[in-house]
Amino acid sequence: MDKQTILKGSNFSLDEESGLKFRLEYRNWNDYGFYTLYSLEMRLPDSNLSYRIADIHVMNIGQKAGEKPSTSNSPIIIISDTDSAERLFLFLSPKQRARLENLLAIKYDCRGIEREQAFINSVLRDKTISEFIKQQVVIKNLMSSSVDACSFLLRNKHQLSLWLSEVAK
Repeated sequence: MDKQTILKGSNFSLDEESGLKFRLEYRNWNDYGFYTLYSLEMRLPDSNLSYRIADIHVMNIGQKAGEKPSTSNSPIIIISDTDSAERLFLFLSPKQRARLENLLAIKYDCRGIEREQAFINSVLRDKTISEFIKQQVVIKNLMSSSVDACSFLLRNKHQLSLWLSEVAK
């Protein structure tokens, strides 16, 4: 499946084995006049429930205030924050994270977009470029890690469930 089809909201898979389905959902969030926010939703096999596991910014070079990003105009895709990257690290295997990176051509820097208004107003929002760059280093490290936290969590789900029910009290 290609990036344009995914950006239009089609379900997609990151592997054949897991049965998980994913979808990018346009959020219609107004960030100082720019609409760049999408959420990545994950659906378990045989379930109608979707879980939002990450926020992702999608923008275009030359995007004007009030415009939704074009899916056919080489959109730039950036993971929004470290919380989103942490959830991707926890819920996806290294193979699935690499596939997501490749499918969406995720960008981890601001070269070539640092003067774009959509980037400044919506992606950066309240961060400096320096803070953004540092955050993207952490995000890239989480996404490219060979650690399979997802398998650890699944193998220990019973103990984790007990522990989480106690700490949530």
